Amino acid sequence: MKGVILIVGAAFFWGIMPIIAKFALANGSDGLTSAAMRAYVGAVVYIVYGFGTGAFKKLKLKQLPFFLLNGFCSITMMYVGYLKSLEYIPAAMASAIVYTAPAFVIIFSRIIYKEPITKVKALAVLLTFGGCLLVVKMYDPASVGTNIVGILYALAAGIAYSTLTLFGRKGVSLYDAELGSIMPAICGAVMMVFFKPPWTVEIPNVKLLIAFIAIGVVGGFLPFLLYLKGMNCGVEGGNASVIATLEPVVTAVMSVIIYGEKMEWLQYIGMVVVLAGVILPVLAVIKEKNLEKTGNPV
Repeated sequence: MKGVILIVGAAFFWGIMPIIAKFALANGSDGLTSAAMRAYVGAVVYIVYGFGTGAFKKLKLKQLPFFLLNGFCSITMMYVGYLKSLEYIPAAMASAIVYTAPAFVIIFSRIIYKEPITKVKALAVLLTFGGCLLVVKMYDPASVGTNIVGILYALAAGIAYSTLTLFGRKGVSLYDAELGSIMPAICGAVMMVFFKPPWTVEIPNVKLLIAFIAIGVVGGFLPFLLYLKGMNCGVEGGNASVIATLEPVVTAVMSVIIYGEKMEWLQYIGMVVVLAGVILPVLAVIKEKNLEKTGNPV
């Protein structure tokens, strides 16, 4: 349960990050710059955190290739793929496609880690993905585009997002859990230099500076730390990815609270469906643990 709570916390911070990004856009930023600053500020905070916890003392040079690949796939490519998709297709469609990630996690976890694809996992993926479609209003033809380039970019972002779980599990099992969350973020920021160098970023006002710091801490530091710590507590990769689909629900709720955005009844149904998909694997794990301890599934 501790792992589940940590991953729910990660989903919460990921969910409020777009609200902060919207504030940044309103104060002079653009999508790629916000993504780059999310990576750079997050990396700076991770460096401070790493020195504070002494995690860097455990780092070995032979581990760098793994962390560089991890950071490039799960941080850099996820950020860039998602933002590039927004140049071609609506945000609702891009978000829905990115949330194919849990399906990729379950498939790849079966191939790499031999995790079983259970009926519960398959049903949870269907529920969360279907619920996400409703939350982002994919049922509204006006919000749907058909540009294949944008779809491919979003799909690439979804696959990259899935590698956060796949690499993260490997990292926390082979190396120190703290190091497994710190190094990918730092390496991802290093790779981001090829897309948006930090010296090209302009910060014309204090509001934008505050927004960038918030994006980095809330979107680039806290959720990744909590997510990987949650997996380190024993939550399976497939279940962790499913639980993280709470993110669009959090975003929708915060948009209503902060910006007064209106929601339709189908979106509320979508939230309930997502929550059902998230709760389902958690209940299955609780039942399994109770059965192991007491022989009673209740």
